[in-house]
Amino acid sequence: FESLTAFDAQLQLRPALAESWRFDDGGRRVTFHLRPNLTFADGSPLRPSDVARSWLRIIDPQHPSPLAELALDIEGAEGYLHHETSDPASVGLHPDDGKNDLVVDLARPATDFVNIVAGPSFGIVPPQMGEDPSGEAPGPDFVASGGYVATSRTANALVLASNPHYWAGKPAIS
Repeated sequence: FESLTAFDAQLQLRPALAESWRFDDGGRRVTFHLRPNLTFADGSPLRPSDVARSWLRIIDPQHPSPLAELALDIEGAEGYLHHETSDPASVGLHPDDGKNDLVVDLARPATDFVNIVAGPSFGIVPPQMGEDPSGEAPGPDFVASGGYVATSRTANALVLASNPHYWAGKPAIS
């Protein structure tokens, strides 16, 4: 699963699912502009609302990620994680599917946030993730947002195939 930003082989931050981003409000707000026509591996659209839903999973109060602290720069994330509010709208994630933007309000100036979201915890997962176990197992129903899909697994190996809908084309390693 891919996120909005990534590090290249020289450890330079680069755009991934987001083609660009900008900071406003003294570093307390970042707007990610997603690449046009992004899709998951099954061909379904990948939208800013999918990013917000995926990131809310990190701080889900019922099943938080072990790395939930990475998301606490997002305004309202700490209160949501610690049951101070049950409203996901209180978290500073504002998707605009029409403009293909995700606006993130930050709890403090945090221009390093674009580096943090390059990590695998911030990978964008399809809507059925966590609801349909068949979609989480390698095989024909596995839906990814990155360059590869998991096609099968044995005791000693996980077999990957290129994602035919990947925004950057066929990955270098077939």
